[in-house]
Amino acid sequence: MNQYKKLFEPITIRNMTLDNRLVMTPMETNFGEQNGEMSFLHMNYYERRAKGGYGLLIVENACVKYPEGSNGTTQLRIDADNYIPHLYKLCETIHQYDTKIELFN
Repeated sequence: MNQYKKLFEPITIRNMTLDNRLVMTPMETNFGEQNGEMSFLHMNYYERRAKGGYGLLIVENACVKYPEGSNGTTQLRIDADNYIPHLYKLCETIHQYDTKIELFN
């Protein structure tokens, strides 16, 4: 394990400092609600990874222009203000574990 000690050291990328170098890349979960809102399954999925010690979570892709930009009925949407509260709650939950979070779109 000593040969991977850098993985568990902080790193600063531009103006963001991560507690470690463990990064979860975006993976489509298909947990979105039919209306594109983030579901409790998303919250649980990302919170479990933050608890596991990741320094950065990159959230799956999200639709920014519906319906042209949609890739399916369970894809997250961020094309209207009504999607902000669940995304805000996700960020607050993840930040409890000193994990950073980014949205991939």
